[in-house]
Amino acid sequence: MYRLLDRSRRGKYHQQLRRNSARQLGFDSCRTRGAAFEQKPWRRMAVYQRVMDSALHVPAPLLHQLLALQGPSLGFWRAVEIAALRQHDYVRPVLDLGCGDGLVTGLVLPHAEIGVDPYQPALAQAAARGVYDRLIAQPLEMAPLAARSIGTILSNSVLEHVPRPERVLRAAARLLRPGGR
Repeated sequence: MYRLLDRSRRGKYHQQLRRNSARQLGFDSCRTRGAAFEQKPWRRMAVYQRVMDSALHVPAPLLHQLLALQGPSLGFWRAVEIAALRQHDYVRPVLDLGCGDGLVTGLVLPHAEIGVDPYQPALAQAAARGVYDRLIAQPLEMAPLAARSIGTILSNSVLEHVPRPERVLRAAARLLRPGGR
């Protein structure tokens, strides 16, 4: 994992991705290489142990399905995302923010109450999958939903595509019930 983080591209998006990954792995510093990491080798072992303890399981049929649908690069990426998302509990009702075609959520949950995505062609595919009770073709900030009405908001690989993520996050916070996820 250290090498993977260390060799990421230098663009803004990849730098942010590297910082977020480093934080999730338990670094105090955003740097994956430098004084905080190099001077404390015990930290490296703790990070490796955390990665090993959180191994994700991807069933072979699911992996084969994803590889056939999306090719090797995106298929493997989606398989890991789905395996990670399957480890969580989802409090109803579930809102899928940026649901797209519904593929990922359909492989994580058998059913979700609401899918929100401003891209109409993707929503047509999501409707065909039958995962959602209701689909909303608007940005979350404009969606006609009552405040404090959602138990869980699921969002996978979405915020990097949103021009103003702070607005989306404020809207999501407004929609979540107290103690929502």
